[in-house]
Amino acid sequence: MLSFVFSSSIRLFLRTLGPVGRLGVRTMASKVEISCLMQPDHANLGGNVHGGTILQMIEQAGWISATRHCNSMRKDADAVGSDSAAVTAALVRLEHIDFMKPMHIGNIATLDAVVAYTSSRSLMVEVTVYAENVFETTKLVTNRATLWYVAVTVSGKESGALKVMPVPEIPGQSDEEKGKGRRLYLAQRADRAEHPEMEPQEVFCISEDVRKKAEPHTVSSSISTLSQVIGSSDCVQPNNTALGGVIMKLMDTVAGIVAYRHCHTNVVTACIDAINFHRPVYRGDVVTVLGRLLFTSQRSMIIEVLVMRENLRSGKKEHTTSAFFTFVSLDIISCRPLKVPPLIITNDEEKVNYERGRLRYEAAKLARKH
Repeated sequence: MLSFVFSSSIRLFLRTLGPVGRLGVRTMASKVEISCLMQPDHANLGGNVHGGTILQMIEQAGWISATRHCNSMRKDADAVGSDSAAVTAALVRLEHIDFMKPMHIGNIATLDAVVAYTSSRSLMVEVTVYAENVFETTKLVTNRATLWYVAVTVSGKESGALKVMPVPEIPGQSDEEKGKGRRLYLAQRADRAEHPEMEPQEVFCISEDVRKKAEPHTVSSSISTLSQVIGSSDCVQPNNTALGGVIMKLMDTVAGIVAYRHCHTNVVTACIDAINFHRPVYRGDVVTVLGRLLFTSQRSMIIEVLVMRENLRSGKKEHTTSAFFTFVSLDIISCRPLKVPPLIITNDEEKVNYERGRLRYEAAKLARKH
């Protein structure tokens, strides 16, 4: 059966896989495959597919997989008269992700997603992204992603409060698979605890006049913000919360602006440290995404990105999301790495942040060696 899924300007094709499929036997409700033809409106300034577009598709596939799994037991529950309210999956974390190969305009992007582990209240979804060149009949893996969701439903229509729901177990999982998933679950919980949400006044901000007057290659010269009202097309019913992929695409866009302002060359996303979602964003909220450069090496830039939500009716502002993006500068013709201008540090706060970025850079280098 072929059904159509629309989100923003991207049209995706979702295939419900039966006993046979491109990856073999499909026995779990959570297994999905999505394909999308990459078109010119998906391109970044360098002509390749925008990293934010890939992130958005990854989260769409993950959301479908997680939400399917969460609702897979409802039919049996209805039969015995149990409480079986429909639930939706809410993204709480995207693990570190590398952009291994570029996705080009004209490629067919195919994403496979499956729930790989569940705890009593959360799910881990694994997504693999392929780029297919139909003219050369080649297919390459461009990304592998691990996403964490919780199952939620609306506990009160007036308040819009979200209620966390139980998650069904994965049938037939081996003890080895459960053990591996449990270790990853505990690791991500520990890491999230080290990155708590911030108070609104702690979030950096800078006026456009100050940025324009700043010296080139300073933090102030490239710092960037972007605001957007969350509309109905950004949300999933029935709880009116924004899809995680919508937020991640905005984050990648702002990080790209920061990188471009620093280098003034073609820049691309190389990898992203774990993205932590501290709280949901609702329809009608104004989200402001803020990005600043922390550290530069000879070939890369580490950019901190934070997201704030503002409830226009109450005026309340809250920190919702945070992550660190690594960008590189590439020659637009040869696609070879270009040198990145050194970041100029101007105060003690920037010096502390530079050291934070340097430690992340060194840890990533060490991880690649192993």
